[in-house]
Amino acid sequence: MKDQTRSPRRQHSLRSQAMKDQKRLIDFTDRVVDVLDDVVKSRNILLPKTLRSSAEKAWIELKPKSTQLIRTRIRKTTPLELEEHGLTGDPLDFKLRGFLDSYDELDENGGLKRFKRMVKWAKIILGSLKGLIPGLEALLEFLEAVERGIENAEES
Repeated sequence: MKDQTRSPRRQHSLRSQAMKDQKRLIDFTDRVVDVLDDVVKSRNILLPKTLRSSAEKAWIELKPKSTQLIRTRIRKTTPLELEEHGLTGDPLDFKLRGFLDSYDELDENGGLKRFKRMVKWAKIILGSLKGLIPGLEALLEFLEAVERGIENAEES
């Protein structure tokens, strides 16, 4: 009996699926970056005065580095690496569906509650990507800092 996991047809199928998953992960990253852009643009409303300037400066420094790093590394991942980190097939579908539903709700209706829900889903996927992308911690920490800054503003 021929080993199906090593057949040329199976390898082509895995590579094809990996390319689709890579594109979906890049699209996910673009959406997270877009939301963070919006938050930084709205910093005078969303963040306490003491954090506004530093959030803007941090994002200006972090955004180009993180975006390029993530795109480059995602494109270089193998199907096996994606699978090992839960970033392909049904596990990725589940995480992305949760993220996309919350992103669409935020985009359609706005609101901090919806923003926080979207951030929670984004952090799940970024946590999986963190194992593949050294240096992703900076983006994840910025997202968490923005989240905490908004909570600080709400509590004041």
